[in-house]
Amino acid sequence: MEKKSIRAIFIIYCVTFIITVLTVVLSVSDRENLQEINGNDYQDLSQAWLESDGSAAHLSDISGEYIIHTVLPDVREEDVLYFNIKSANVEVYLDEECIYRTQLYNPSFFGLTMGSDFVSIPLEADYSGRVLTMKLDNPYNDGCGKLTQISMGNEADMVLSNANSKVGGFAISIIITFIGLLFIVAFVPLWKQKIIGVEMLYFGLFAFGIGMFMLTDCNYPQIVSQNAHVYHMIAELFMMLFVIPMMLFFNAMYKEYIVNTKIMLGVCLFCLVDFAISYSLAICGIKDLHQTVTLTHSTYLVGIVVLLILLVRNIVRYRKETRFHMWAIVCISVGAVLDIVLWRYAAVTDTTFCTRLGALAFMCCEAAQIIWKILITYQKGIKAQLLEKLAYQDGLTELLNRTSFMEEIEKLQAEPHAKVFVAIYDVNNLKTVNDTMGHNWGDEMLTIVADAIREHFESIGKCYRIGGDEFALISVASDSAERYQQAYIEFTAYLENLNATKKLPFEVVVAAGCASTDTVAPQSIENAINIADSRMYVNKKELKAKGNKLNRIS
Repeated sequence: MEKKSIRAIFIIYCVTFIITVLTVVLSVSDRENLQEINGNDYQDLSQAWLESDGSAAHLSDISGEYIIHTVLPDVREEDVLYFNIKSANVEVYLDEECIYRTQLYNPSFFGLTMGSDFVSIPLEADYSGRVLTMKLDNPYNDGCGKLTQISMGNEADMVLSNANSKVGGFAISIIITFIGLLFIVAFVPLWKQKIIGVEMLYFGLFAFGIGMFMLTDCNYPQIVSQNAHVYHMIAELFMMLFVIPMMLFFNAMYKEYIVNTKIMLGVCLFCLVDFAISYSLAICGIKDLHQTVTLTHSTYLVGIVVLLILLVRNIVRYRKETRFHMWAIVCISVGAVLDIVLWRYAAVTDTTFCTRLGALAFMCCEAAQIIWKILITYQKGIKAQLLEKLAYQDGLTELLNRTSFMEEIEKLQAEPHAKVFVAIYDVNNLKTVNDTMGHNWGDEMLTIVADAIREHFESIGKCYRIGGDEFALISVASDSAERYQQAYIEFTAYLENLNATKKLPFEVVVAAGCASTDTVAPQSIENAINIADSRMYVNKKELKAKGNKLNRIS
């Protein structure tokens, strides 16, 4: 992996960590601020409702039409009636006058109810002592209708009180959604570098999907914006779809623990069928999404069974490489169990808070598992790159070696080009330097020549060290010969200037010869190499005849 990619990934995860910490801090801080701002300028009316026969009203498990009433206590100007209505529609009457009615956008698509809706009804001072009647209607007749958090007083205090109880779950949902987006964005560069497979994309989609479901299901957006219908639809949408990337993630990430890949893909297909049937029935006005939720819950049941199988298999076949995965399943399972216990035996305002915490821990553990896999893959990649480097790169000069040179020739022979340009170089007096000054100075001479060849000729083609004192250049560019002539002039001038400085205890002299397949007969790479080699030896003799010999400086 390139250094730029490593740096980019490091920055992405650092920013993620910082934003996650800030989100948690701000959420806790916001919760404390809400507690400070929140006053008690309202009164609870949950116990004040009666049925028509005068008996106490039952505000949960509402099925069909249900009428309740109460006598309003003293009402001040700007007081409001505030309540939460779930899976039911409501009409509110003051004596015989209707002062509020649930407004449905498009029942055939959005559903027969608003889902979970927070209602605020302005009251006037002269309403004091008058009879307030509510006509509740659960169109599903399934006993799931609920009327909760009924209060009267200052609207801001009541809204803040409800928001305060939801902000923790909202913050957790935001973090999970952000983790999903992060992994989706980070997937592309990592996948291109072949560091990670599609499991990272599936995980990102899974985290984003379950995060969006929890985000819209925690009721915090409904409290703030009072647009319950839209959030209800979003929650229903992601509730049906997040199981698909979850199954695909497990199948891609933990293939050795899956009972049968076909089962996993079958669950995904079942989810898609559930989605298609549910939305088709909703659009046609036959059944809304609430009425087909049993089908969705059945996919959850299958998903839970798969999670349990994965947990058992992970415990039985425990491997250090998958320890984060095991803890992930434990966390989300414990969170769900705690919520069930608290719902049964304790009075809590948020019955899914522990599940949200468990889901967050699940996401963090699985993210750690993916990062662990990335690191392992990266280490293997580094080793592979090192082995490849040793196989195809000269250790001293870092130019391509003879093996790479021969493979390039075979490649060019298999895929003929219009013209192949070849240059051969030989370092004069290397043996004398090795014998009289030692191999360290000989290596220094080779390094100087290699650097000079790289600097002047690498823009033309590939440079190689093909022997002890021999180097080569291969180029398939159409203008190789013309560019080489200018580069060679600059190359020889560089060596002359270097020798003129007398900083080295020897002179660097390099003989060279070149040829192109379009100027030799027969037109073959082997023939071009042989001619270039012959021209190099002619040049070598000419240089020695001119006195370009070893010049030791005492």
